Amino acid sequence: METGTDNLTGTVPPPCPVREMILARFADGTQATGAAVLDAADLIGYLQRSDRPDLPPLQALQLQTQAVGDASKPSPEHAAMLEWVAAGFEFWRTAYPLESPLAERIRQLQPIAAALAVQDPEFLLPGQHPLHTLLDRLHDYAIGWLPSLGRAGKSVEKQLESTIESARAWFDNPHTDIAAICDAVNTTAERDMARAQRMSQRMIDTEQGKLRATSARYEAASMINSVLARFEIPPVVGAFLKGPWFDSAQLVWLKFGANSMEWRELTDTTEALVDSMQVENPRDDKRRQYLFEAVTRIPKELKRWLLSLQHDSAAADDAVEPIEACHLRILRELELDVVFVEPLEVSGEDATAQQPASDRVNQLEAGQWFRIENSGNGPVRAQLALKLEQEQLLLFANQAGIKALQIDFGEFDRLLAEGRAVRLEQGLSFSRSLARAAGIYSDEEMSALINASRELSRKYREQRSARAEALDRERATAVASDPGAPEPPARAA
Repeated sequence: METGTDNLTGTVPPPCPVREMILARFADGTQATGAAVLDAADLIGYLQRSDRPDLPPLQALQLQTQAVGDASKPSPEHAAMLEWVAAGFEFWRTAYPLESPLAERIRQLQPIAAALAVQDPEFLLPGQHPLHTLLDRLHDYAIGWLPSLGRAGKSVEKQLESTIESARAWFDNPHTDIAAICDAVNTTAERDMARAQRMSQRMIDTEQGKLRATSARYEAASMINSVLARFEIPPVVGAFLKGPWFDSAQLVWLKFGANSMEWRELTDTTEALVDSMQVENPRDDKRRQYLFEAVTRIPKELKRWLLSLQHDSAAADDAVEPIEACHLRILRELELDVVFVEPLEVSGEDATAQQPASDRVNQLEAGQWFRIENSGNGPVRAQLALKLEQEQLLLFANQAGIKALQIDFGEFDRLLAEGRAVRLEQGLSFSRSLARAAGIYSDEEMSALINASRELSRKYREQRSARAEALDRERATAVASDPGAPEPPARAA
């Protein structure tokens, strides 16, 4: 297909496989038949003056030409470029959606993209032009934006408006540095994202602390309930175990962990305490010797592990005093009133009740963004901040780093299956949309085409340079052979 010339430079554009793919998809050879062809500079002027950035560029242009009675039309090649940009923006809108009204505002950059597609051959290579990078970055920055975000949302809106204003200056000054505009977006986005990450980490630490506290209560209660279920003990001992000893056991579990020597020693002390209350009559000498040693050793061990009272020795003595009184009765071979004490009522995780995570949940990773509809208060855009495998919980944060949702694996899997939780893709979103509109469906294919275009462009420049040098040599030879002949005009730079 004949690609024509660039009306702004008067030169044939270098060969480009992506350009050929765009023309094959969108060019209509009969579009300009019988009508004057719209000059590229005039076409860009119409794009600049368009007040309908929400419309496809070609349609917005036609509305203007009809309004002023201009019968000229874009060339088939330029029309194809406009249609390609429109298809890219439409795919970007549907495959990588943002929330309204931000989604509509960002389309104000569509006329600039259309103008660059007509004028700048570099724009035809997805991901290679500064405007591609700018739109990719804006999407990543705004992916979690919601109207309800408050100050964090205002920062995104302010940056977007500033970016649109700066980028539109290209129409008046084609030397506008779009890469510098992108750098400004990066600076603001990185600052806001760093602040959000700090807030998110605080939230993670807080929630993990709560979960650890819940686990500590469950583990401590399970340990104590296991001995309460097996032995009858005096009620005062049961009150001690369910009171200060339970509080201290949680602190030991939190401080040292479930696999620590300290936790094992506390567990052994609990068993020894309950066992020391088991009195058999008549007692043999061996049992009597064991009890004598136990009643001497156990109170010391109890006070050692009473971490909840470690800063109040008087309170620790008071807590252990009923235990010592029971031991004194045992040594005097007096009867003890013993009962089965009711267990502690503590909710916790029951590993046997957990269901294996689904494939959908197994694929979830921290950092992924989702649009979630889980209540009547409207959708939530949130990033997966923490995935707790053991607890089977997911923790989400909004763009400001504030906790947005905590949900278990099963419930979130149901939302995914129903389409009420949808993952939001990010990274090179606009570049991939342009590639998709041109018929490029993978990053590998896009890289191969870009490399091929670069190589063709290099060879094209080398051939033009060689032709120019040959013309210069011919001119010099002609002048040398006929000194009286007028000098040929100089070759244009």
